[in-house]
Amino acid sequence: MVYLTPPKNRPYILPGLIEDPPMYRARIHLLEDRPRNVRAGNKDARIEVNGETVELQANDIHELVTIEY
Repeated sequence: MVYLTPPKNRPYILPGLIEDPPMYRARIHLLEDRPRNVRAGNKDARIEVNGETVELQANDIHELVTIEY
């Protein structure tokens, strides 16, 4: 027998609602010199280039990053 509701006198347990969408971060270490240009497919993604390191912050688990030398 499968119960879809809890036994009597027990509260229903519901997961908390997600108020903010998840955020994903990535750090890419390049073996070459500083890139000429770095772009993300989503315009809302934030990219920061520090020498040979590219740091990305995206709101979607799948993100396209284009790095030009």
